[in-house]
Amino acid sequence: MQTKHDGERRGASITSSEIIASNRKGLRVGLQKPIQDALEKLKEEGFIDTEIDSEDMGDHLVIFDLLKFKGEDAKEDPFSKRVTYLEKLGEEIKSKKLDNALKIDFPTIADSLEQAKAFVESAKSNNEEGVVLKNGDATYNEGRPSSGGNALKLKFVESATLRVTSISEGKRSVSIEINDNGNWISVGKCTIPANQDVPNPGELIEVDYLYAIKDGALFQPIYKGKRNDLDETAAIISQLKYKKD
Repeated sequence: MQTKHDGERRGASITSSEIIASNRKGLRVGLQKPIQDALEKLKEEGFIDTEIDSEDMGDHLVIFDLLKFKGEDAKEDPFSKRVTYLEKLGEEIKSKKLDNALKIDFPTIADSLEQAKAFVESAKSNNEEGVVLKNGDATYNEGRPSSGGNALKLKFVESATLRVTSISEGKRSVSIEINDNGNWISVGKCTIPANQDVPNPGELIEVDYLYAIKDGALFQPIYKGKRNDLDETAAIISQLKYKKD
């Protein structure tokens, strides 16, 4: 299993003639220059015909799986074997001092349920956004991991009570705010599902979210419902969990 970073997931191909990055919709897109330069350096040093599964974090790429390694197709190999390719790639990256732009997310091996639980709790205490649990015997599967099967994605979702500021005109979304020592500050907007009534300004609502951004909005807010059982003293900023630096 391994930790899973949020960000846009992309597969990058390092071939003898080009470097391509495509997002999960299959569109060809460009990576930022530090990442492109690092991939070019690997290619110039003979590290070619390799396909990686990764996430673009802006100024660096996090690599967590390999589909092809120096011409050898790895999709049908178990994850435990693909990890050995990750280790070899990590050695190449480190030796060429490219680890500022290319980072390997090495998995943590768990041999028991207790070890898996300890890993999850450690990730939570380190304020990680979530983890992905993988079957070490599983072959590569494209797309995001769903519940069950050979991969299980766990997001550490938080919840907060907030106050509605206004309703977006012509849309099923509301602006939301929270009390910061007597000052009500905006924490972005939240979409209201079609099967729920749109709450009115001044009402309290419960929202699930992945993390909060300092002086910014909640990331991936999900409306859970009205909180008619609470008063405004519940909508305090101390509830929020912030993004790990």
